[in-house]
Amino acid sequence: MVSLTFWGGINEIGGNKILLEDQNTRLFLDFGMSFSLANQYFDEFMQPRKCSGILDLLEFGLLPNLDGIYRCDYLNHCRLPFEETCSIDGLLLSHAHMDHSSYIHYLRELSQFTARKLPKTSCKLLTKLVRAERANLSPSKNRLRHTQTSRAQNPN
Repeated sequence: MVSLTFWGGINEIGGNKILLEDQNTRLFLDFGMSFSLANQYFDEFMQPRKCSGILDLLEFGLLPNLDGIYRCDYLNHCRLPFEETCSIDGLLLSHAHMDHSSYIHYLRELSQFTARKLPKTSCKLLTKLVRAERANLSPSKNRLRHTQTSRAQNPN
């Protein structure tokens, strides 16, 4: 069964990190920065500490704490344990804006994968899956949509 896990991008602009899992295959759809979450901790002059590597981003929840997806050199620098094998099979990037791609460089190299465009039918299917799952995760949006529909049917 296909599952989608949203590690960001729900009820916010940016931060898109969506994990698509089907049987033994795990793909990320985008791996971007959440501007609203990042702005809670950092600003123009206050950035994550270079000496702490990936640690600040994991500690503040800017990156999901998942085993086997981050570069071993970053984890080793912070004295964090790392898996010998990569736990994701690839990354699909919708487009190269910061809110979709900013944190890709923290991921392990996926050298066996080549960049290629998906067929339009695959893109449409992924878009439908993501929209349907976001609707399930966002009851306030569903309520708003339902309220607008009800008002249109009954203007009083």
